[in-house]
This record gives sequence, structure tokens and C-alpha cells, in this order.
Amino acid sequence: MNTANQFDVAIMGAGIGGSLLATVLSDQGLRVLLLDAATHPRFVIGESTVRHTLRLVKIMAEHYDIEELRHVGSGENIRKYVTSACGEKRNFGFIYHRMGQQHNPAEANQLVIPPFREGYEAHLFRQDIDAYLYQAALHHGTVG
Repeated sequence: MNTANQFDVAIMGAGIGGSLLATVLSDQGLRVLLLDAATHPRFVIGESTVRHTLRLVKIMAEHYDIEELRHVGSGENIRKYVTSACGEKRNFGFIYHRMGQQHNPAEANQLVIPPFREGYEAHLFRQDIDAYLYQAALHHGTVG
């Protein structure tokens, strides 16, 4: 039997989650196939992190000792090692929208996000982050 194209894991989606998982599993010695309908870099929405996102990536980076994950584990590291197109998220806004009507200022909230020990949350330029993590997965042995 030809085992050249056999994999332990197939992951659908080469965005942040799929590429992070592929990187870790490949680094641990599994044969990983990472599939996606498009190629990188590409425009993607979902650029705003929440408080625990980067903290969990830092934990993964330390636990599995993967340098590329350290590079995306803080806003400062992202700007230093990955891309200057990402920034700090210091506020978050919500606006209630009614189709065909003017915006009502009373139906808007602008919330300040305080920094945490590692700094502010990150606002990501997803095409750069996704492409970086996809390349990290390939570097660790993932087939894409």
C-alpha cells in the first residue's frame, strides 16, 4: 500500500484556527493535511481579538515551544515579527442599525478596553496573520 498521501489529520480551513492547529499537530509529529478553498494572502473579516485570545496563543507557544506562535502571542510581537499592519485595540463600539433610517446617537456605545499585563488587545490585519500562520504550518511539516 502506498502511504505517501496518507495523513493522520485533515483540517478544513487555513485561517487562524486551522493553521494554529496544523502547526501544533505537525510539530508533534502528526501528518497533517490543511485544506482551504482559497489561497493566502486573502481578505478575511474577523480581525478583532478578545482578551483571552492572545493569552491562549501565548500558552500554546510556551507549552509546545513553537517560536511562530510566540510571534503572534501579543500585539507587540505581531508588530515586531509578523507585520506592522496590525495595531492595538483600545476601544470597541456598537451601533444599533435600522435599515433606511439615520443613526440615533443614543443607540451607540463606545467602550474603553483597559490594557492587561501583556499590553492591549490586538486588532489584526487578517490577510497578513493568516498567511503567516499558514506558512508556519507548512514550515512545521503540514501539507497544504
